[in-house]
Amino acid sequence: MKKSFTIIELVFVIVIIGILAAMALPRFVGVQNDALVSVEKSAIGAARQSLISFNGWAILHPKESNITVEIYDERNQPYNCAVIFSDERYPITVTAKQKGVDTDNNCTIGSSTHIGEYRTLAPLMLDPSTIKDWNSTRVDARFENLNGPASNFVDDELSEIHQGMYWRYDNTNGFLVIKK
Repeated sequence: MKKSFTIIELVFVIVIIGILAAMALPRFVGVQNDALVSVEKSAIGAARQSLISFNGWAILHPKESNITVEIYDERNQPYNCAVIFSDERYPITVTAKQKGVDTDNNCTIGSSTHIGEYRTLAPLMLDPSTIKDWNSTRVDARFENLNGPASNFVDDELSEIHQGMYWRYDNTNGFLVIKK
C-alpha cells in the first residue's frame, strides 16, 4: 500500500501556513517603521551634539560671527560651507560656498566636519544627493521645522515618531524637540 498525503491533510497544512503568515506580516511592517524611527532619532542625536560643538566653538571665539567649515560628501570629497550664528551663538544656517553644491539646512548623517582643530558633524544640513528623506522649512528667523524618515513616511499613529510630527530647531537656545 502506497502512503501519501490526502487532500484534507494538504489543506490543513496550507491553512496553518496562511495563519502563520497572517500573524507575521504585521510584525514585518512594524520592523520597518521601527528602523525609520531609529534612523531619525540617531540623526537628531548627532545634530544635537553638533549644535553643542558649534555653540562651544562660537562661545570660545566671540569676535567671529560666521565661520567656514569643510564638509565631506559620500565620495569623501570636501566642500566649504558658511555657518551663520544667531546672537545666542547657535547656528542659524549652513550654506555651501561652491556652485553646484546643494544644501538645504537639514540634519547631516555621517559627514565629518572640521572647525579649526575640532571635528564634529555639521548640524541642520544634508549632504548633496545622499539623503533624500530629510526636509526642512524655515518658520521664521528663530525656528526651523525638520522632517526625517519616520516623520515623513511612517503612517502608524502608534509609532513613536510618525507623519504629522516634526522636529523644531530653536536657534536661540539650540533645542531640537519633537512636535505634533
